[in-house]
Amino acid sequence: MRLMIALMLCIFVQQCDIYIAQAEELTPLERVIRRSRPEAHLDIVRRIAFVIERESKRYNLDPNLLAAVIWVESRFKYTARGKIGEIGLMQIRYDIWHKSNILRKKGVDSKRKLQWIGKNVQCGAHILRYFLDRADGDIVLALYRYNSGRTKLPKGVPRHKITYASQVLLKMYEISEHTRRK
Repeated sequence: MRLMIALMLCIFVQQCDIYIAQAEELTPLERVIRRSRPEAHLDIVRRIAFVIERESKRYNLDPNLLAAVIWVESRFKYTARGKIGEIGLMQIRYDIWHKSNILRKKGVDSKRKLQWIGKNVQCGAHILRYFLDRADGDIVLALYRYNSGRTKLPKGVPRHKITYASQVLLKMYEISEHTRRK
């Protein structure tokens, strides 16, 4: 019996050592994702981080901003579905965007393809860049548009009270603090 317990303990320790070794190899962004989604397979965590980095470079976005939008939208759950048809990490509404060139140019011709991590983040980054360009770099207005689809901020509401933008900017700050530390 003692031998069996010792053997099981040894196997457990080896598995923990492997997990710890893998965790030590994570990039700062992968650690942020892992902290939000500890149950996610390591390959998924790495894929999400890779796509965030790639698309942030492609669309000239801060990767922490892109990661913050994803966190607020889906908490890094790539299978997330919203109440009114939003899909994936960046919660894109196919019914709104499928007529635009944004999805067609990215090869998204069905809702199913928006579930793919790469396609979802690529389309979401493109949409976010689109709104940033139309808002002349006004990040609060761009985030408001990304979230609501409306073109103008509500009258009489102070900018710091735009809840979605505040959540994204706060999370962006938190992520940048975690990714800056080694």
